Amino acid sequence: GFVHVGEHKRFHYLAELNADRDAPVMLWFNGGPGCSALDGWLYEHGGVHFGDGGALVVNEWRWSLAAHVVYVDAPLGVGFSYSTDKQQRYDASDTSTLVDNVAFVRALFEHKLAPLGANALYVAGESYAGVTVPLLAAALGARRGARGL
Repeated sequence: GFVHVGEHKRFHYLAELNADRDAPVMLWFNGGPGCSALDGWLYEHGGVHFGDGGALVVNEWRWSLAAHVVYVDAPLGVGFSYSTDKQQRYDASDTSTLVDNVAFVRALFEHKLAPLGANALYVAGESYAGVTVPLLAAALGARRGARGL
């Protein structure tokens, strides 16, 4: 699905929900920057992966067995995330990525995953997400402690 961030930004996400409503929520970001989170979903720990001959098969070790996993295409311009503003530049900085990611998380829990808003929240990723994930986790922790998401 898509989460609208501001007037023009559309962030793509794929939610793989756990059967237990009280399971923690994990946001997953692939790195790069520039790598879609669908890479993590299809090739690493998502619900399906490619089996022999290229067929999709159920991943017995999918992370959604332990948590609600939300795969996020970020920053803007990565994967299926885009802007409807034709003047939008896609040269994101760590700061602009942080601002957009915080806005994405707020909108995600306000409009798409509201019933899971009180669940434990984890933020994870790989590669360059090792820079953006700690920034996002710190910002969300400060917001949650002060005003909530």
